[in-house]
Amino acid sequence: LPLETQLARGLEILGEVADLGPGLDLPMLRDLVLGWSARATASERYRVSPYPGRITLFRASLVDPVALRDLPREQRQIFEDPTLGWGTVAAGGVEIHPVPGSHTAILEAPHVETLARILRACIERAEEGAGATSCPLDKDVLVSG
Repeated sequence: LPLETQLARGLEILGEVADLGPGLDLPMLRDLVLGWSARATASERYRVSPYPGRITLFRASLVDPVALRDLPREQRQIFEDPTLGWGTVAAGGVEIHPVPGSHTAILEAPHVETLARILRACIERAEEGAGATSCPLDKDVLVSG
C-alpha cells in the first residue's frame, strides 16, 4: 500500500490522531514513520570501514559504576577500551584527552573550562598543521591505529 494508505490504516487500528497525543497530526505521524524508516535502513546498510585519519577523543574521567553495571556485557567492554572502540577504525590512531567529570558534567562548570582549553589547543594545532603526536597536555595519549 502507498504510505498515506498505510498511515490511514494504522490510525484506524490505533485510534484517532488526537488520541495518540496532543499536537500529533497526520503530517507529523508521516514524518515520524519516514524518520524511523530512514534510521532503520541506515542501520541495516551501515558497514564499518577504516577512517584514514586520526581521531581526537575527549573522554570523561568519571564513569558511573552503577550505570556501567546495568549495561550489557558488550557495551561494558567498550568502556574498558581507552579509545572507546574508536581505535579499531582510526588508521591514524586515537588521540585521547581525559576531561575531568562525567559524560554530562564535562559540559558544566568547572569542567567545561578544561574541555574548552583542550579543544582550543587541538584546534590551534590543527590550524597550524602540527604533527599527529603533539598533544597540548602531558596526560593526553595517542593510541596507534
